[in-house]
Amino acid sequence: MPNEEGLYSDTEFKGLLQDKQTEVRTRQEAQAESAQLKIRLAEVEARLEAKGSEPKDEGDLDKVMTKADMIKERKSIKEELRKEYLEEANKTTKVNKETAIQKSFDAAKVEMTELKMGKGLDFDSVWEGTKREIAKNKGYISAINSSKNPGKTAYEIGLKDDIFAKRAALSKKNFPNQERTPKIGAESTETPAQYFSQERVAKMTKEEIKANLPAIRESQKRWKG
Repeated sequence: MPNEEGLYSDTEFKGLLQDKQTEVRTRQEAQAESAQLKIRLAEVEARLEAKGSEPKDEGDLDKVMTKADMIKERKSIKEELRKEYLEEANKTTKVNKETAIQKSFDAAKVEMTELKMGKGLDFDSVWEGTKREIAKNKGYISAINSSKNPGKTAYEIGLKDDIFAKRAALSKKNFPNQERTPKIGAESTETPAQYFSQERVAKMTKEEIKANLPAIRESQKRWKG
């Protein structure tokens, strides 16, 4: 897993590199095998064509058997090539599906932030609840994989977890209509759902401060000194 900066450790990077090399080597071997099969098929087709142009000799059993054997071999080679094609198609479909799921998850992380969903209800946090729910019901894996929006489905499953269900209910009570400003007076000492300490704000980039400005202003009211 990459760290917060999106970087891998040396050990993880070496593992990824090795996996990639193995994948490339496996693909090259499959392509070489496919090429050999196609060559064999072309040779058999040529031999059959040549055999078909020869004068028929019903009395020559050896010639009849030889042609039958070639037809059988051609059928066998075509079947091998068909299986190979289906395996490759299935691999491509699987990779495309995994890519689509990852994109959906990435989009969900951008969409379901703590600022929008509430404290402790961002996608990464709720994902912990999703994993617990999956451990109890493996059927959720299929639900996520078959969903048109896997990221959103994974998030909704995570909200079924007891911890996040209670957290979401509390957030909804304090912030109806998904408002991120508490229903309490300005004089209240209750900490807002989205609170930023001075230390955290000091480490933010200009873009992060701009994106979270309303919550930062609310947080300032509770800073000491």
